[in-house]
Amino acid sequence: MDRSHKDFLSVLGHCFLRHGRFGDARTVFEAMAVLFPGDVLVMASLSYALLQQGDPDVALASTDTLLRLALTERDRSYAQLIRGRALLALGRVEEARLSSANLHGLTHEH
Repeated sequence: MDRSHKDFLSVLGHCFLRHGRFGDARTVFEAMAVLFPGDVLVMASLSYALLQQGDPDVALASTDTLLRLALTERDRSYAQLIRGRALLALGRVEEARLSSANLHGLTHEH
C-alpha cells in the first residue's frame, strides 16, 4: 500500500473522529494498525478513538503499546495524555494523576 492510501485512511479516520463517529474511526484505525504495525501516529489515533468510543480498558492497553513505540517526547506526551484520560475514565484517579505528572515532566524537560 502506498503513502497516498495511508494518508487517505488517516484523513478518513480523523474525519470520523471529528464528526463523532467513533466506532467508524476505531474500525479505520484498527485496520491501519494491522496494515502499518508499529506506526506511532496510527496507534495514537487508535488509542484516542477507543477512548472516545467509551472503551477505556482497551484504550489503556493500546497506550502501553504506544509508549513502547514512542521515540520522541511528543509521542510520549500523546501517549501519557491518552493514558491519563483512560485511567480517569476507569476511576483510577491516583494513577491518572501520576500519568499527568509524567506528562508535565515530559513537556518541561530540556
